[in-house]
Amino acid sequence: MSKAIHSFIFTSLLLATSLFAGVGDAAKNFTKTTLENGDFKLADHKGKVIYLFFVGYN
Repeated sequence: MSKAIHSFIFTSLLLATSLFAGVGDAAKNFTKTTLENGDFKLADHKGKVIYLFFVGYN
């Protein structure tokens, strides 16, 4: 497949998933382990802007 078709498919899927995002709805609470083995709880940061960056890490 050409690069243009890949880009079109990716963009279409990205836009389709954003339709179900529920803009303005509260995010569901979750807890994850940080790289320093601490806990990150979304509920602890209520009212703050949170930027999540997911990266593959072993």
